[in-house]
Amino acid sequence: MKKIGIFAYPGCQSLDVIGPAEVFSSANKFNEHPAYEVIIFSFEEGKLKSDGGLTLYAETSWVKLGELVTIIIPGGNQSLTYLGREDIREWLLAKAEDCRRVTSVCTGAFWLAEAGILNNKSATTHWRHCDALQKTYPLIHVDSNAIYLHQGKVSTSAGITAGIDLCLSLVEQDLGYATSVSVAQELVVFYRRPGGQSQFVSLQLAQSSGDTR
Repeated sequence: MKKIGIFAYPGCQSLDVIGPAEVFSSANKFNEHPAYEVIIFSFEEGKLKSDGGLTLYAETSWVKLGELVTIIIPGGNQSLTYLGREDIREWLLAKAEDCRRVTSVCTGAFWLAEAGILNNKSATTHWRHCDALQKTYPLIHVDSNAIYLHQGKVSTSAGITAGIDLCLSLVEQDLGYATSVSVAQELVVFYRRPGGQSQFVSLQLAQSSGDTR
């Protein structure tokens, strides 16, 4: 069974945690034996508040975590306040060596960037933060048009629901196309979202004008 660890720190975006968790847990429904164990962890075991006010529960702390196949770092309005913490940087670097995959959703990419994990790689994040990611970490090639990107064992995704797109692609890597499609159908989401992230933003801006064309 593949252990998926999602770092639910105080102030994270709740959907960045819950969306990926639902993708992997839903994949278990379409296999004879469960393929994934999803572990929500934090700095300490217990309750924490997301940036939207939803209370999440971390079942263990990061020091008691054990081996993982995949780490997911969510974003959130408070995510950038953790940058510069040497303990997070050292922990991420150590886990990146041990894990098969290191991934981020939204501004969780800044955590990977701060640790140097994204150096000389292409990466993406929420469209509002792409310029800041590029300016702050010039060794990264930031692609503001991508919904998600795979660069070897490191993957990044754009804002919020893009974490679902990313995790569907990881399920396809692990369990095949048919299972990934079944999960998308179960969650009633696009299997492969058409177009790049910037095209979606442009479409939303056009819709907000009130013109029905």
